[in-house]
Amino acid sequence: MTLVWLVPARSLLKLCAGLVLAVVATRTTYAYLSHDWIAPYFLSWFRADSLLLGGLVASLCNQITTQRLRLRRTFAYTLLLFATGLVALKVTGVASFGRDGIFMQTAGYTCLGIVFSALVGYVALADKQDRCRILFETPVLRFFGKYSYALYLFHPFVQTFVKNFEGRIAQALASIGAGGLLVMAMAAATLAISVAMALASWHLYEKQFLKLKVRFS
Repeated sequence: MTLVWLVPARSLLKLCAGLVLAVVATRTTYAYLSHDWIAPYFLSWFRADSLLLGGLVASLCNQITTQRLRLRRTFAYTLLLFATGLVALKVTGVASFGRDGIFMQTAGYTCLGIVFSALVGYVALADKQDRCRILFETPVLRFFGKYSYALYLFHPFVQTFVKNFEGRIAQALASIGAGGLLVMAMAAATLAISVAMALASWHLYEKQFLKLKVRFS
């Protein structure tokens, strides 16, 4: 938000691109020197490239008004190129997509950020009749999109909490002859609790701060 206020619109694109390269460079350097996957996975600076890419896409969509079809095609080609490349790396086994693998710690997170940022840009510029836009505007996806950040924050802790009750859940399922549904039951419990926490976070915390936007517009 501070960058948007302080940096002119034309310079913002170059700054975001430069910062993305800086994040990739520092994360790569750290990965090769430390052989530690935890910091590249968790620390904000090492994962800021995806946030910056999202800002870059939003800035492009906002600034370019006369060549939106061309920009949309650019997003489509970028999405196709990087998605195909990632699939090829996965299928051939050239790169490991585990968070402790060197590919993810260096270029992997950025490539995924490019894929999803390009997808968001493509959908944002699509016509209302576009099938892709219709898909992403379904109520279920809009619901999870609205509360996605809190879900992202809370689900690891909820998952650990639910894991403590795995034995009891397994016994309860076995008693009704549904022992094979343990994984699904654990996932359903984790999802239900995470959604409840996300809803509470939105209404009690996030929503209240969003009301302050009018003071900065």
